[in-house]
Amino acid sequence: MLHPDFKEVGESGTSYDYRSIIDMMAAEQPSDGYVHSQDYQCIELAPSVQLLLYQSAWVDELGNKSHFAKRSSIWVLVGNQWQLQYHQGTASDGFS
Repeated sequence: MLHPDFKEVGESGTSYDYRSIIDMMAAEQPSDGYVHSQDYQCIELAPSVQLLLYQSAWVDELGNKSHFAKRSSIWVLVGNQWQLQYHQGTASDGFS
């Protein structure tokens, strides 16, 4: 799902690449929380390039929301598969 040239600027401002994300995912531990996302908007930049905008928040096992963010992702069509090439999370005020 990740494009080999994947880049990310995280909510914290930290930059990541394909290898760092793969390593991070391999080291993740199971959690009772989950990511809530909403207000999706998809904008076509070109027939094979889409910009996805949405909001997200972390919801812990007690239902408390935190880490509110506005997110943007650029998806590219490679052959017949969509791949995530760029992602950015920007901290934001809470939402309902």
